Amino acid sequence: MTARGSSADGCDTQAGNHVRRNYERGCRTRPPSGRLLVLVVLLLGAGVAVAQPKLTKPPKLTGFVAAIYPTELAPNIVASVVAAVDIGVDGKVTNAAVVTSSGYPTLDEAALVAIRQFAFEPAEVDDKPSPFRI
Repeated sequence: MTARGSSADGCDTQAGNHVRRNYERGCRTRPPSGRLLVLVVLLLGAGVAVAQPKLTKPPKLTGFVAAIYPTELAPNIVASVVAAVDIGVDGKVTNAAVVTSSGYPTLDEAALVAIRQFAFEPAEVDDKPSPFRI
């Protein structure tokens, strides 16, 4: 006769924390049916096509503001600043951050001050105005 929840070979058959014990005894275990169901659902869901949003109109710069060159830098210094710019649904800059510095913090800040004053025609995603990052 076997104990409740175990088979003749000594393997636990009840749900719970039996996986480690069965592993140590060399028993084959199968995951509880709930875990198996989740795995099946995930595998089936992987093939479902979901419509991706489509950029139907990129943002367009309508108002450019030149950066004011910092007076503390020598006038012959030439450098570039690469920035990420978030544009709201109204075309206004909502955030700007330096991605690649010029190497001159005051020049980077001057560029950000100017960029924050830019104006855009907003981007459209699926033909609706949408926030966008450039």
